[in-house]
Amino acid sequence: MRRILYVGVALLAFTIGAVVHHVLINAPYRFQFAALTGDLATIEAMLADGTSVDARNDLGETALMEAAVEGHIVIVNKLLAAGADVNAQSDAGFTPLMRAAANGHLEIVQTLLRAGAKVDSRALGGQTALMAAASQGHKETVENLLAAGADINAQQQPGITALMWAAQSGQLDTVNVLLAQGANVNIRRADGLTALGLAQSMSHPLVAQKLREAGAR
Repeated sequence: MRRILYVGVALLAFTIGAVVHHVLINAPYRFQFAALTGDLATIEAMLADGTSVDARNDLGETALMEAAVEGHIVIVNKLLAAGADVNAQSDAGFTPLMRAAANGHLEIVQTLLRAGAKVDSRALGGQTALMAAASQGHKETVENLLAAGADINAQQQPGITALMWAAQSGQLDTVNVLLAQGANVNIRRADGLTALGLAQSMSHPLVAQKLREAGAR
């Protein structure tokens, strides 16, 4: 038993060491790790050494995406100033704007929009930045995306809208914002469920009541 434990620990240490070694010797990964952790000095040094600002890892992710998801505004500004593609998409279709919106990093969302981010870009499943923000209840981010022209009734597979995301996760304040901006309360998913049905199925009575008041059936 003890020998098995030792072997397991050794394998774990080897695996961790291999991952760290890979990050340290592989320039795109080091660059993205620096963006993820807010390491401005490494970002500046690697850019000066010729690292591509849009270098990608094996998931198609760029440093700008990593900085956006973690809320590192200084890194975001540095990368944009260096010419980073604000509309780059990962292999799954996610953009820096989607990453920032999903985590409620409002200043970064605003910065990316000013830099030309496409507000209605879609991931492979059809998700938009607005849906990502709504699902997490980031009300101010939702308001800013709508002000930038986001399609409030856009649908992702299987027909879900930003309102549905907010309703099923019980985000009452975000539901109120979407309703005030004219979200269609009676759009149906492929299975026939509406925002009201989702709110009821997830036991969010206050959201369900608000939807009924807005004409949901």
